Amino acid sequence: MMKKAIIFGYGGMGQRYHLALKKNKINVVGICDKKLTIKKNTIPFYKNYKTLLNIKADLACVVTNTASRFEIIKNLITNSKIKKIIIEKPIAVSMKEAQTILDLSIKYKKRILVNTQRTYAPN
Repeated sequence: MMKKAIIFGYGGMGQRYHLALKKNKINVVGICDKKLTIKKNTIPFYKNYKTLLNIKADLACVVTNTASRFEIIKNLITNSKIKKIIIEKPIAVSMKEAQTILDLSIKYKKRILVNTQRTYAPN
C-alpha cells in the first residue's frame, strides 16, 4: 500500500518536498498554502490548514515560514491521527515553543523529525 502525505507550505521548499515524496513513491493527498494556488492539479489544495487535520495520511511535512509553524505543529500533534511529522528547521521561534512541541509529541506519541539538511529537488 502506498504511503500518503500532506504538505503545509507550498513555496519553493514545499515543492521540493513534493518532488522528493513523489520520487520515494509517497502519494501527496493534500496541500495547504495561504498564498499559492495550484491549477490543473488532482491533489486537493487548501488555504486553511485546519482542513488538512482530518485527512487520512501517514506523514505531514511542515515547511511553512517559521512564525506560523508552532500553531500548525501543535494542532497536528493534538488534533490529527498522523503519527509522523517532518518539520523544516528551525523547529520554532523560541525555546519555549520548541519545548512545548517536544512535550506534546511525547504525550501524544507522535514522531517529530526535523530536517537539518538542505533539501534539493531530485535531478
